Amino acid sequence: TVNDPAQADRVLSSLFEQARGLIPFFQNTKDEYHGYIINTLYGPMLLPGVSLSYTFKDSQIFISNNKSLLLNTLDHLDYDEDHLADAPQYQKAVTQLPPDRARTFYINTTMIAQSSDMLLKNLEAVKQLSDTKDLDPVLPILQQVFSILGSFESYASARITQPDGKEITTAHLNLNLQLENPALRSFFNRPPVSFAFEGYLPRNTGSVTSVNILGPNDIWILAQTLLSQFPEGTKLLAQLREWEDQLGISIEKDYLSWMGNEWCIAKMVMDLDALVPMNQVALLLHVNDTEKATQALKKTLQILQDLHLPVLFETETYRGSEIATLSLPMLVSPGWCLHENTLIIATHASLIRQMLDVKAGEQRGVVRNRYYQQLQEFTRQEANKYTFQDNESEFYVYREAIRRVGSIPEFGAALAGSASNIPTFIMDRAAYLMSCFQVLKATVKQSTVTENQVVSRRVQLLQDLRI
Repeated sequence: TVNDPAQADRVLSSLFEQARGLIPFFQNTKDEYHGYIINTLYGPMLLPGVSLSYTFKDSQIFISNNKSLLLNTLDHLDYDEDHLADAPQYQKAVTQLPPDRARTFYINTTMIAQSSDMLLKNLEAVKQLSDTKDLDPVLPILQQVFSILGSFESYASARITQPDGKEITTAHLNLNLQLENPALRSFFNRPPVSFAFEGYLPRNTGSVTSVNILGPNDIWILAQTLLSQFPEGTKLLAQLREWEDQLGISIEKDYLSWMGNEWCIAKMVMDLDALVPMNQVALLLHVNDTEKATQALKKTLQILQDLHLPVLFETETYRGSEIATLSLPMLVSPGWCLHENTLIIATHASLIRQMLDVKAGEQRGVVRNRYYQQLQEFTRQEANKYTFQDNESEFYVYREAIRRVGSIPEFGAALAGSASNIPTFIMDRAAYLMSCFQVLKATVKQSTVTENQVVSRRVQLLQDLRI
């Protein structure tokens, strides 16, 4: 809807005229259809059958990339039936959304899958008529992609903006899964749980994603299921078996047997004052059997030592847990540690020590983050997938990093004269653009997965621009 249709029409008409003036190939037409004035922009530079058309009905504006579709929509305005709102799939998807929504988005993925199926049949017909083999490697891949599209029924989302600066987007993805594999079906029947790794995360956590679906065992089952359908994938699985025999290990028995379904990836905010600023990342995994895990980690360390790699292996005991570190000649020291029933793998052993300090209560954790506290009512809810991001801190660090790189004199040394300032100017503009994104303070997203539906909710904390 628009507040002033006449003014909106003048602005859009002016834009169409300017586009025609800039590109002479464009054509701009105005015609009447059942009392509606249709303004259309088209030309040979646009795809065949594609145009940009708009019209007004009272305070509503209708815009389409296809004039025929716009006319068809206008025809349906006067019909008492065959509306989208009457479609069962639309009702099923939209009625679950909040009623006081400010924006609604809907996709009928079933119709997209049907259209894709027609495209596949046309390609097969082209192959037979042309007697070419160029499509032979492409068609099987397209068949797999289109079969995946057939697993989705519809998607609908709605957005609400609260007075306190929270923007809440709720989305429902309705599924049409035909799962015969019990292992695959189990992915969609895991109950939502609380965030299990909050007690390890430091105050300077920039982003974290935690899930209790698609764990190591799930990924292994999916990989074997998908790879076995392709000749090259079958070869890769056979190669993995050979490597297992050579190393004397079993991926399933020695590793996957003790790994749980809950895992988490956390990325720290980059420390620009460090000797070599870089993003520190950690993977945390729930362990079902700590004894098996301990034996597997020792076995892994022994295998790495037997390979005589050019790295230094170190172990240390910190807060009652052993930290194994690999000192690589690249200013990184990845390591791992098994603490209670949690396995921590990090890009640097210092991050593991920091997490153990947080767990022991000796350092401030992410719960002391002011934005985490403001979104606490959402971070405490159970879900299958959970994400938190401190957007303000992330954007600030990236903005300062861009400015520091742009301030290096040698950065534009390859260019002569005044042109040497161009890289600095570009970097400065990029940094300014990055600062504009700092209106977004923090984000929390939760998803719950069932065999019939994926329900997700994203809460974004925005700066109050009215101040």
